[in-house]
Amino acid sequence: GGVAGVAGVAGGRRREEGSAKGAAADFEAEDASTAGSSPSSASQADDADEAPAAASGRGAGRGSVEDGKADEFDGPVLDDPPDPRKIRESLTYFPKLFPAGECDHIEAWLDDTAWRSSTGMLMGPKTVDQTSVRTKCFFGHGYSYGRGVRGREEILPLGSVDPIPGWVRQFVIWPLEVRGIVPFGWVDSVVINDYREGSSIVAHVDPIRLFARPIVTVTFFCPARLVFGASFDPARRTPPAHAQLLTRGSVLMIKGYAADRVTHGIRPEDMLGYRRVSMVLRHVNIAAVQAARWPPPAGALPAAALPA
Repeated sequence: GGVAGVAGVAGGRRREEGSAKGAAADFEAEDASTAGSSPSSASQADDADEAPAAASGRGAGRGSVEDGKADEFDGPVLDDPPDPRKIRESLTYFPKLFPAGECDHIEAWLDDTAWRSSTGMLMGPKTVDQTSVRTKCFFGHGYSYGRGVRGREEILPLGSVDPIPGWVRQFVIWPLEVRGIVPFGWVDSVVINDYREGSSIVAHVDPIRLFARPIVTVTFFCPARLVFGASFDPARRTPPAHAQLLTRGSVLMIKGYAADRVTHGIRPEDMLGYRRVSMVLRHVNIAAVQAARWPPPAGALPAAALPA
């Protein structure tokens, strides 16, 4: 329905990725004959050569850091300093799992979702979280997050966010399932992060209590660098222990050491274009679902609207 009007625009749209094209070509040239169907170890990617940047995973002790300051909470125990080799070994990167034609189709759906989120057509009271430079849409299972609740994150009651859209299951999750990247039926939480130029993803660790590993990230529109163990303070005193380039149509699996013992995030300078959309696919731990507070919030979707 709504996507039909944007499909032609998205298919014919020129994407200006600037200087990122050269960097992306270096990564995509690797295993060009098998890209899109077989993984390349993230350890094959070079660490970013960046100016010093400050403590986000190093020296923080517990938890994640924003603007160079650690929150006080009982978060994960981080390595200080993080080990670049262990980070690389616990990442699996599929450079071009979704080819250009499939990206065009999925990006048309993402444009449609952006329009629906901006016009109030997504019904769950906690589905959409919007700022001037980014929009987050939660599907399946939502959760509390951000400064003030780190270390105390909770899965929201069912009905707080919209169900996972059919197009996400068909065009994004299903291709991962049939390739054996994730088990069938495993993904039950999807977050669509629509970032504009100048935005960032603060250094964090996906809550271990809430989410099973791996964490799966799919990238559309423009590329970006995901940095591990870097700081977000203005002086950038701690550089990344590792930086992973995420190209259009790529899939990154984060598990083990990289998921649990070091922070990851994207600084404004790591955004390599005018717009990047990431789709974060996770499986919620059953104990976290059972602990979700009840009753659901006012305006929650009725049970008939929720997935079985």
